[in-house]
Amino acid sequence: MPELFVCTIMPSKYRKENPELKQKLDTVFAKQKFPELKDGEYGMIDAKPASGSSALYLCDIADGNRHAAILTFQSPWDLAVGALYARDRGCPVVLLDNKGMPTNDDVERVIALAKKDTLINIAVYANTAVKKLVEDKFYA
Repeated sequence: MPELFVCTIMPSKYRKENPELKQKLDTVFAKQKFPELKDGEYGMIDAKPASGSSALYLCDIADGNRHAAILTFQSPWDLAVGALYARDRGCPVVLLDNKGMPTNDDVERVIALAKKDTLINIAVYANTAVKKLVEDKFYA
């Protein structure tokens, strides 16, 4: 497993209502042993956006500076530019339901039709290889 910079965000007010999703987010960073390396356990790096901006973090993924993000219960306009920029740069962008399962929704349509109280769950990956590595842990 390479050192992947992955951001997962779930606002604290949604954690009690969604323990299964919170557990899935936590499994992304679970350490695992690699017998061929003998020393220690390794896991993905929990990388939070220094700026506090989900949109900028998604732009960092699109620009090759970060690897993935799974953002839950986010206002669409807080990440719209980053999500669409990443999608247009060829990054896999997946909308998720409240259990963390992929939906067939179109990100641009969901953002365009969002109302004031709309919240979305989204995963953005640098490429399909990163998507597989992260999803293998997220859905384990």
